[in-house]
This record gives sequence, structure tokens and C-alpha cells, in this order.
Amino acid sequence: FRRTYYPTEMHPKVRELMERINLEFGTKYNVCVLNYYAGQHQHLGWHADDSKEQDPNHPIAVVAFGAEREIWTRINDAEGVVPPEDRYLLTVGSLFVMPPGYQETHQHRIPKHDRPCGGRISLIFRKLDRSST
Repeated sequence: FRRTYYPTEMHPKVRELMERINLEFGTKYNVCVLNYYAGQHQHLGWHADDSKEQDPNHPIAVVAFGAEREIWTRINDAEGVVPPEDRYLLTVGSLFVMPPGYQETHQHRIPKHDRPCGGRISLIFRKLDRSST
């Protein structure tokens, strides 16, 4: 299975936010992936953002808008034991950063919400190696 991304021109407000993050944190993000969750039933299972086009030595940043949702993280299962997870609440405008190398050692997920909630948009900023796209 290989993900397929369909690039479009970045909205000026999204580009402005990306440039602000780059300036403030000394990062070099060059793409933004948008995830939309229409309600409490939309979710993502355990995974790592490990596209070969992505620079593994660069952090990944998530900015959340809309309904509050949790992101769960856990260390990769190396010995068949389900590791405990850490849970973080993503509030409106929050910034969640996964540091360099995190995708190799950890997984994350957005679980289903246990009660009705409105829509949520995640802006996921990444640095892609343009020579491999």
C-alpha cells in the first residue's frame, strides 16, 4: 500500500502559518497535509508517518483547529507487548511536535471520540525531500 497525495497550491494563510513556525522554531517545513475529521467516528489507527519522501531527521508539526480531540502516542512494539500510551488533548490552535526520529521509535493515532463532537482539521507540516517526489 502506498499513499497518494494530490498537491494543490497552499492557501496563503496556511503558508503564512508554516513560515511563522519555520521562523520561530528554526525548522524548514515545505509541505502541509490537511486531515479532516467530520465528527467523533472519524479516526486514524496506530501508525508512523514514514513516507520515504519525508525527511526523518526533521520534526513533524501538527496544528489543530475545530473540535478538541486527543492524539495518543506509544513506543513501537518491539517484543510483542502492547506498550502503554500517552494521551494529549489537541485544542483549537494547539501545536503538537513530533521530534526528529520519533517516527522510527513511536506510533501515534487519533482515536474515535466517546461523545458527539464537531469537525476538526489538522494541518500537518513536514519537510519533504523534493528529489524523491
